[in-house]
Amino acid sequence: MSSRFMLPVVVCASILAVLPSLAMAQARYEVRNQEGAVVGLFEFTNVIREEGNFASSQYFDGARAVQSRRGMRPVVRSHVEMGADFSFVKYTRWESTGANATEYKVFPFRKDIKMRVARGDNARVAVLGRVQRVFVIEPDQPYLAYIVMDPTRPEYSFACINTKLNKIGQATVKYLGARATEAPAAPAATQETAPAATEPVQATGETAGQATAATATAPATEPATTPAAPAVELREWRIEGDCGNLSIWSDPEGNYVRFQSDTRTYNLIR
Repeated sequence: MSSRFMLPVVVCASILAVLPSLAMAQARYEVRNQEGAVVGLFEFTNVIREEGNFASSQYFDGARAVQSRRGMRPVVRSHVEMGADFSFVKYTRWESTGANATEYKVFPFRKDIKMRVARGDNARVAVLGRVQRVFVIEPDQPYLAYIVMDPTRPEYSFACINTKLNKIGQATVKYLGARATEAPAAPAATQETAPAATEPVQATGETAGQATAATATAPATEPATTPAAPAVELREWRIEGDCGNLSIWSDPEGNYVRFQSDTRTYNLIR
């Protein structure tokens, strides 16, 4: 397994019995706007097999989706396929607006990387550039960041593509370091779990064992207090360039606890 894979992997034993080389990860994020208001729910699933890496996402619009997305349909979905060495194979994005839907497909064809945009009966194909090693970066699809976050390369530049740029761009990923910080106040998990037949992402040590308010009777002159949340070391990465900007924070276990674009913040739901 590549050292680049930093997602919180949840392995399903029943699947491993059939496909021993397969690993799967899932996560759910509460999405907030620049004013701090909850605006939606973001989910992704990632699968690693011997033949390649696959990841999918869906975004539900509206604050109520965090509690329950029953009866709701995602307004944005995406799917990326890569080779075992993380070489680009294809990327698809769907956007739904009412009765309308737009599909973007990015793929290599002969010597070019092309993008097909289809809406209803209308479709067009554009050439983004020559075939080369590229990575998909879209700020509203933050799960794509794990593709370029290589622990063995703290800073490097790469060719990037997305569905809005209409060309092959350039981006840089940089590891900014680790620092101890108060455990992030991640939203609590609801009874609803992420899609796919696997176990939910497990909570890690940063939240386990936090002390609650003291309930024992204290001396009259010394009121009971609540211990501060334990410090946790978060590792920070930054992606900048033609395909957009994104900050990423991960904990020592590899859980991505927070993403932040120029307009949205994604907080891991535990």
